Amino acid sequence: MKLTRTMPSFEGVAANSTATCRLPLGLTYNQIMLAYGGTSFTPADMTEIRLVANGKPVQRWAGADLDSVN
Repeated sequence: MKLTRTMPSFEGVAANSTATCRLPLGLTYNQIMLAYGGTSFTPADMTEIRLVANGKPVQRWAGADLDSVN
């Protein structure tokens, strides 16, 4: 049975900085959903999304490509 949980908020959210979401250890993540919104915020405003595990980047997505990535 899969459970849906609300994760902690992002840290360091500001213009021209890196926002970080530290996921709790000990859980298995099958899917992570990020929602963006607002009147002027678009995926093109994000430079990059990185998934880091054990201190190493595992996957990278460009913000402009988010609409085409499922």
